[in-house]
Amino acid sequence: MCMDWLAAELSWLPIIVSLLLLCSILIPYCIAVSLSHVTPGLPFISDNGALPPESCVFGQLLNMTAAAALACIFIRFKQVHVIAEGNPKVSTLNRVGLVLGMLATLGMSLVANFQETNVLTVHMIGAMMCFGLGSIYEIVHTWITFRLHSLGLKTYLRLLLSVSSVILYILTTVFGEKAIAAHNGSLNPIIWHPDDEGYAQHQVATTSEWLLAISFLLYFATYIPDFRWLSIAVEVRHDYERIPGRDSASTQIIPEL
Repeated sequence: MCMDWLAAELSWLPIIVSLLLLCSILIPYCIAVSLSHVTPGLPFISDNGALPPESCVFGQLLNMTAAAALACIFIRFKQVHVIAEGNPKVSTLNRVGLVLGMLATLGMSLVANFQETNVLTVHMIGAMMCFGLGSIYEIVHTWITFRLHSLGLKTYLRLLLSVSSVILYILTTVFGEKAIAAHNGSLNPIIWHPDDEGYAQHQVATTSEWLLAISFLLYFATYIPDFRWLSIAVEVRHDYERIPGRDSASTQIIPEL
């Protein structure tokens, strides 16, 4: 018996990833601003999930995003694996991309579960994994797209987004460190006012981070047309050879589920 939702086209998966990421950013932001936990404008995305109750919403949504993104990354890996059969260079890059994507989604989960106000070191490691390795993942799969001679608007959009992600990640890191260094340590680290030292650098860093998140969102959206022609199925196999008292002739395959 085949489950229809598994056999259906998979274009819904990158849509879900994009929508979940968008909700992970906007919903906690709205809650944090309404409770005056952050100042209106563009705080760091993690600032919106630093305090309860928005931290609970932020963590739940971001964990869901990480799980959906991991599924999307794996299916993209399997797609390229089939297309690039016989092309060892692309196959190697594809495996590298899978590892980078898995580490990036792990970093996203660390950001969700370790708030900056509680376990800053782990939170920052997760952020660097998510944004840094995620940007490299985009570069790898953009290069794979070119190597497969898949030219067109989608390909050049991926190139634009991947290059933008790298630049935005560098801006976020550099200006974020400058802002923190200039900011008075006695002040609330998630509350910034225009007259605070380092405010200009802070705004450059936070704006870059928001644009970086949007770039990730759009990059996953470029998978939508590719996934339209994909479907998945699950096969359950009973290996009776491993059961004591059974012979190899009794090995059976249960139809697809």
